[in-house]
Amino acid sequence: MCLLAKLFALLMDERLREQTSLNNRQLGFRKGVGTREAIAALAGLVASSKARKLPLLAAFVDFSKAFDKVPRVEGEASPAEALSESFRRASEPPKPSAEKCIYILLKGAKPTSQGVSEMASGPDGYGMAWLSLAAIKKAFEELAEAVEEGRLEYLTTLNLRNSGLDEERLQLLSSAAFAADRGFSLETLILGGATFRKKETFFKLVRRVTMPRLKVLCLGNSVLSPTALKGLAEGLLEGWTMYLECLDLEGVCLESPKDEDDEEKVTREESIGALAGALKDFYVFNLKTFKMGPYLQDKGMESVLSALNSDDAPQRLQNVHLNLLFCGMDEDRAKQCLHASLQLSSLRSLDVKMGVTHAVSFLQGLMNSSKTPPWESLSLTVEEEALFQLASKGVIDFTLFATEILRAIADALDAGCLACLRKLSLCYMEFLPTSSPKVALFLDSLSTAKLPHLRDLEFSLIDNGFDGYLSALGRGVKKGNFPNLKALHLRSVPVWKEGMTGFFGNLMDSENGLPCLEKVEFNNTGAPEGMEVFVEALLAGKMPNLSEICVIHDYLGNEDGLMMMQGLGEAVKGGALCRNCTSKG
Repeated sequence: MCLLAKLFALLMDERLREQTSLNNRQLGFRKGVGTREAIAALAGLVASSKARKLPLLAAFVDFSKAFDKVPRVEGEASPAEALSESFRRASEPPKPSAEKCIYILLKGAKPTSQGVSEMASGPDGYGMAWLSLAAIKKAFEELAEAVEEGRLEYLTTLNLRNSGLDEERLQLLSSAAFAADRGFSLETLILGGATFRKKETFFKLVRRVTMPRLKVLCLGNSVLSPTALKGLAEGLLEGWTMYLECLDLEGVCLESPKDEDDEEKVTREESIGALAGALKDFYVFNLKTFKMGPYLQDKGMESVLSALNSDDAPQRLQNVHLNLLFCGMDEDRAKQCLHASLQLSSLRSLDVKMGVTHAVSFLQGLMNSSKTPPWESLSLTVEEEALFQLASKGVIDFTLFATEILRAIADALDAGCLACLRKLSLCYMEFLPTSSPKVALFLDSLSTAKLPHLRDLEFSLIDNGFDGYLSALGRGVKKGNFPNLKALHLRSVPVWKEGMTGFFGNLMDSENGLPCLEKVEFNNTGAPEGMEVFVEALLAGKMPNLSEICVIHDYLGNEDGLMMMQGLGEAVKGGALCRNCTSKG
């Protein structure tokens, strides 16, 4: 009987296959693959995206119009109408998020842990991985085919950020665009989060014959080899970007592959120099926004600043973002570059890392400048590891250098030159005790300066007592001077009960607290001693958006550490922590 049933099933399956045209791309109609695997994979994808706080977008394509083929019961809505109605009822606002769509589709499916376990133990690993890779590969093949056939001639924006894009797939797309009969009207191309090694990658992709109307090219948070960056520069020199308005390289990491051929090898400075040579009005006359992610140093910094300050620079350029690294740079060359950065009228965002001497020159130049720099955001990192190491061996007195930078910062704060300060980081310092008269001016400026844009405050590897400095910051918090502070990092800084009480006690007395604070870090400090006042501030609702607490110390197992953990437990019990709060220790 069992054999007859199997034979009957095979015959029926074959007869149905002949009578119906089902698209084998439809997951439910693919032999050997059911919808259970896909549902479990989607559930895993949602959980993984939420855990990593990544954006998630899902598309469900009904290739075979399966919803339409299901017989409609009289008086009832069709499956497609029912799903649409579910979306309408569940969505607030009317357009549902991708997560809400997935939830609606999965809430009746109830994937079992057994099914997920079976997928995880398969030869290809976790089901989500093979499903995603297969979908990405298929998606790029379909995309290239659609481009080549001219079905996407009116597509204006293509976002491939974090899509698993590699050079092979990108070249597939560029070849299709080149072969397209009716051209490609793309205006915005986003390729963030990928790795590009070859020179031809950009040179072949963004050409006048493939993407003649391209206005925005975004490579944010990608990894580029110097060879690939040079290819991009040579493409600009070829003039294939007549309409380019925005070149976004923010967060790009320049990294040479280990297996690169010596004949093709391009140095970091050469690639940046090539890009600087292309930043001319003749080649990119429509360019309005330029964001340079990799830190510029030495010759690369000089070439870019010189190009942007020259008469040949793009005349429409209004919005420049630069990261400059001065550590270890010759003093005269550093002064010239600092002067050039102050003269650049289109500079809107500046991130600088420098030693003490360069920082003092930078701040003095800022105060002596005849015109106010047009910056909207300034990130200042001062670190002097080399001098700090010499001081630790008793070769020099580093407190003299620390006093200079503290005084320069105080003067700049008093002059209102740091109103756009977004990040302040002081690393490898040996501060004078707060009892010293030389420090009083800095502490007073620190507690009175209004820094409405300050989001990130970091003190790392500070020698000597820091309690007084932290208390001064607390007085500034009490006055509401740092309303947008998001992160406070204290790493290997001598902070004890006095400093904790000074800062968080003033926070308790403040009217609005720190409503934007999301992260506090006490790494190898004496913070556990004063954790009670920190917990009190939490319970009082002074840090309503705190989502990450990092406390690392060798003495967490002692009485102070135990009290700290008990206090945090009370804060959790009292609902004073953000629901997504994580703690590290």
